[in-house]
Amino acid sequence: MLGEILTLLEESSHVSAQGAAEQDLLAEIDAAEQRCDRQYEQLVAQAEAAFKKAKLSFAAGQSWDQEYEQTKASIRERAAHRIQAKL
Repeated sequence: MLGEILTLLEESSHVSAQGAAEQDLLAEIDAAEQRCDRQYEQLVAQAEAAFKKAKLSFAAGQSWDQEYEQTKASIRERAAHRIQAKL
């Protein structure tokens, strides 16, 4: 997805076209992030069910959530820097 954004920014020479393209891509990024969030939530729910079935504590779930959010923030930051470099 980031590659698509960078390519589009390189190809877009008109400022208004670039702004419209940027809005479209931001919407795509948001949708992709929501899909990832849903997949993550499903995996966590499956893991939690497996832990409960085995009568184990699922305390690790909190650290998984923190790590997931930190990873998302890091990816967003790197992507934003790369996009800004193309503007």
